Amino acid sequence: ITRDVVLRYGDAMTTLPGGLPLKEQMLQGLLANLDRLAAEAGDDPVWLADLAAAYARLAEVQGNDTGLSVNKQAEAVKNADRAIALAERAWPQRRGDARFVDAYAEALQVRAQTQRAAGQPAQGIGLLERAVNLLDQALPLQQGAERRALRLRRGAVLITHAQFHDQQSIPSLDLPEKALALYARSEAELLALDAEQADLETGNLLASLYAGRAITHGRLSNLARARADAEQALRYRQRAVAAEPGNVAWRDRLVNDATNAGVILLRAGEPGPALQAT
Repeated sequence: ITRDVVLRYGDAMTTLPGGLPLKEQMLQGLLANLDRLAAEAGDDPVWLADLAAAYARLAEVQGNDTGLSVNKQAEAVKNADRAIALAERAWPQRRGDARFVDAYAEALQVRAQTQRAAGQPAQGIGLLERAVNLLDQALPLQQGAERRALRLRRGAVLITHAQFHDQQSIPSLDLPEKALALYARSEAELLALDAEQADLETGNLLASLYAGRAITHGRLSNLARARADAEQALRYRQRAVAAEPGNVAWRDRLVNDATNAGVILLRAGEPGPALQAT
């Protein structure tokens, strides 16, 4: 019961003022209880899966370098490694548990991000490929909402994977063509999901995809494609802001995407539309 309450309401408070540090404290309190109880459970895969999920969530709060976090990289490394070690033990028996699989992939994704934050994106690539492989194995075992959740996670991991190959402001491998191929894989997944159900999570992932790909096209001087992607990013981000006008995180991302669109339009020699975009 405590686990479900902390995860549900912890996520709800993420974008509230002061909510992220409080969410971190809630997760730390949850883990203190789970660790104590798990000591009695031994190698019970259900307990291992629950612990892995909680450690993964805490690592994400502490070390997500492209979203909201409290920016505690050392703690994020420790907790992501703990989540991955627990998940490896639980995997053979729990691969059919969608929530566990999502958490396992989340831990691998965050650990890869900590490698990038340390200026070592190449070391994170293997972790992202491992996350996609795990999701591919688990997806045939899922149906309905659980299957959708794992497909969303796969789309998100592929976006991160693309950004590891090419990104403007964060260390990357400077391989834009590889990045474009990964963006295309994520786009196919996410557009199919958006056609089934146009929710906020899918729309924001698509916005991040198009914003990132616009930057890659811009670096390759493919300005027409960059402009098209930048405009798509704005459309999806505006959809999120319209749905939740008070969400500061969505508005902040909309500002970033509008700024990127303005830069691309200026490079294309269109100062009027650039001013309008920003």
